[in-house]
Amino acid sequence: MILMETTLFLNKKVTLDFGTILKCAHPHRYKNEAGEWTTASTTYVDVLIRNEKKSEWSELLAAEEGAKILISGHGKPLGYTNNEGKQLIGLQIEPHTAEVQTTGKSKEIDEAPF
Repeated sequence: MILMETTLFLNKKVTLDFGTILKCAHPHRYKNEAGEWTTASTTYVDVLIRNEKKSEWSELLAAEEGAKILISGHGKPLGYTNNEGKQLIGLQIEPHTAEVQTTGKSKEIDEAPF
């Protein structure tokens, strides 16, 4: 396992028999020559909240789609196949600490989230 700390944006929640997966994204952004933020690539991260830890992570589970989350925990690479059949690599993390920094869709990003 790898110790990670990152900023994520919540895309959706998926409830399974063993827990809830928060499907998140970490955009890799920079300012272009015009001074506008541009997304170069995106890393997809699954935040795993096991059933026995739901009360501990109630703030994360209550977060809305688009919420900005600062999270740290242990994680690992995760291979998966997308809807088009393409093999992709993402990350899976089990949180140690987390803070929902904004709720809902954020139109403005003050700085690059990395």
